[in-house]
Amino acid sequence: MKNTTCKAHWPYSCAGYPARYKVNEAIKCQNEGLYTIPTYTFWFISEDVRYLSAGFNRISYIENGMFHGMPNLEELILHKNHIREISSFGFKGLDKLEILHLYLNTEPMKLKNRSFGGLHRLKFLNIHSLTSLEYPNNSKIFEDLISLEKLHMWGWNMKHEEDFFLPNPHLLRRLRMDQLHAHTMLFRNPTNYSNLEELRFSSNDRILDGQFNGLNKLKILSVRSMQILRLNPATFEGLQSLTYLFIGNCNINTIEQHTFAKLQNIERIIISQKALPRYPLTLFEGLKNLTSVESDHMELCCIVPSTVKECIPQPDHLSSCEDLVKNDILRVSLWTIGICILLGNCAVIAIRFREDGTRQSINKILVVNLSLSDMIMGVYIIIIAVMDMKYRDTFFQIREVWTKSGLCMASGFIAYLSTEMSVYILVVMTLDRFLKIVFPFKMWLHFSKRVVHCVLVFGWILCITLTALPLLPLNYFSPHEFYTQSGFCLPLVLNYDSAKEAMFNKAMLNQHESTELEENIALDRQNMQQQYSHFNGWEYSFALFNVVNLIALLLIAAGYLAIFFATKISRLKTKQCSGQEKERRMAAKLMWIVATDFCCLVPVIIMGFLTYYKEKLLHMSVYLCCQSTALSTQYSTHLAHFP
Repeated sequence: MKNTTCKAHWPYSCAGYPARYKVNEAIKCQNEGLYTIPTYTFWFISEDVRYLSAGFNRISYIENGMFHGMPNLEELILHKNHIREISSFGFKGLDKLEILHLYLNTEPMKLKNRSFGGLHRLKFLNIHSLTSLEYPNNSKIFEDLISLEKLHMWGWNMKHEEDFFLPNPHLLRRLRMDQLHAHTMLFRNPTNYSNLEELRFSSNDRILDGQFNGLNKLKILSVRSMQILRLNPATFEGLQSLTYLFIGNCNINTIEQHTFAKLQNIERIIISQKALPRYPLTLFEGLKNLTSVESDHMELCCIVPSTVKECIPQPDHLSSCEDLVKNDILRVSLWTIGICILLGNCAVIAIRFREDGTRQSINKILVVNLSLSDMIMGVYIIIIAVMDMKYRDTFFQIREVWTKSGLCMASGFIAYLSTEMSVYILVVMTLDRFLKIVFPFKMWLHFSKRVVHCVLVFGWILCITLTALPLLPLNYFSPHEFYTQSGFCLPLVLNYDSAKEAMFNKAMLNQHESTELEENIALDRQNMQQQYSHFNGWEYSFALFNVVNLIALLLIAAGYLAIFFATKISRLKTKQCSGQEKERRMAAKLMWIVATDFCCLVPVIIMGFLTYYKEKLLHMSVYLCCQSTALSTQYSTHLAHFP
C-alpha cells in the first residue's frame, strides 16, 4: 500500500542545518524512520523552509502533494531511502527547487511520465539507484528541466537517444552517467553541449574518434570500464581546455604517439589498469602544464618530463628506472654474497660427507640440509645479479616483461623456499640439541636418524607446498602475480610508501572538504585498482614470513637459553669446576648463533610489522636476507661442535 501524505509533525530530535541557512529555513532529519514528509512543525512555519534533508529514512513513494506547503524549498536531499516510485508531478509545488538528491536508493525505482514535472528551476539533479531504475520508453523524462546545469545519473541503462532528451543541453555544465550503451548517439552533435565542463561515464562499448570534438570548455573527463583498445590523437580531438583526464579499467593495448599532444592545458593524467599498454617514450613531451601523472605502473614515471612534480608509483627503493639494482654498493654486495653462499655451502657439504659416517650422523644430516637450503638462496641472488647485468640502463622498458616472466616467479619461489626451509631446519636443530642436553638420560626423547629423515622430508614437503601455493591460479593471489610484485620478485610486506599513503588520504579527505575539482579527483582515485600499501595476497605473505618466522626465531632463542641455563645448573650441582672453561666457550658460541640469527632475520620481520602499521622505513629486505644466508654457512660450522 502506498504511503499517503498525512498531517504529521517533524520529530523534535531533528537538528542541524547548513551554515548558509538560518535556523528557521532548514530541516535536517535523518535516521528518524520517516515514511513520508510532514507538512508542518510546532516551532516554525514550513513555508519558510529552504533546505530539507530527510536521508536514511524509509520513504517509499514520492506522490503529488507530498511537499505541499513548502513553496520556498530550494534544496531537497532524500538519499538512502527506499523509494520505489515517483509519480507524475511528484514534486509539484516545489517551483523554486534548484537542487534535488535522490542517490543511493536501496530499492528498484520506477519513474512515471513527467515525474519531474514542474521543476523548471532545477539546476542540479542527482539520481542513483543501488539496484535498478525503470522509466517509460520514449518518455523524455527530463523535458521539464529547462534550467538543468548538473546531472548525475547512475544505474539507468539508457538505450534510446530520446530517453536522454534535454530541453536546453547548452546549459549543462556537469554530466555523470554510466551504462549508457547508446552514448555514441548522445554526442553525434557535441556542439549542443558546448558549455559542458565535466563529463564522466563508464560501461560503454567504445569511444569513436572525434567523439568529444566540440566540447571546447570541457575541463574534466573520466572514462571507466570500457573497451578502448587503442588511444590516438583523434580520441581527444577538440579538448584543448581539458585539465584533468582519468582513464580506468579500459583495457588499452596501445597508446599512440602524440595521443596527448593537443591537450596543452592538461594538468593531471591518471591511467589505471592492470596491464601496461604499449606506449612511446615521448608520450608526455610537450605538455607544459602537466604536473601530475598517476598509474598502476612505475614505467610511466620513467618517461615524464622534469616539469611533472608528482608521479606515482615511483620505482621501489632497490631499483631505478635504468637498472634492476639501483646502486653499485648493492650490486657488489649481491655478487659477493651470492658467490660466498654458493662456495661456502658447497664446502660445508663436502666437509660433512668426508667425515666419519657414524660420528655426529644426525648433526651431519641436519647441516647438509641447511646448506642445501642456503644454496638455493645463493642461486636466487646470482639470478638477480645476472638479470641486472642483462637489463642495465634499459630496465624500465622491459620491467613488465621481467616481472611477469616465469624466471622471476621461479626466483621468488626459491628465495621464499630457502628462507622458510632454513628457519624450519634451525628449529629442528634447536629441538634436537635441547632434548640431548637438557634431558641427556631420556634416550627415548632423542632423535634417531630415521626420525630426522622423516622430519626433514616433512619439512621440505611443507615448505614447498606453502611457497608453491601462490603459483596456483587462485584469485586471492591475483593468479601468477604473487612473486612478481617488484623487480626483485619478493612478495615481502615492505611496500609501504608514506608519500603515496598521504596522497591517498588527502584524496579521501577531499571528498568531503574540497572544491568541486578536488572532489572529482578524489572520486576517481577511489576507483584506481592499485593499493598503495599492499598487494594481492599480502596477508598470506605477512603471516608466513613475519608471524611464523618470528615465532620460530623466538623458539630458537628460548631453546638455546634453556640449554645454557640447564647446563649451568647441572655444573653447579655436580661442582665440576673443570667444566667452567667449556661452559664459557659454549655460552659464547650460543650467544653468537642467536645474535647472528636475530641480526639477520629479525630486522626484516620487524620492518614487515612496521609496514603493517604504516611506519616509514628503508628497503633492506634483500640485503638482510642475503646476509642471513651467508652467515648461516658459518652457523653450520659452529653447530658441528655441539654434542
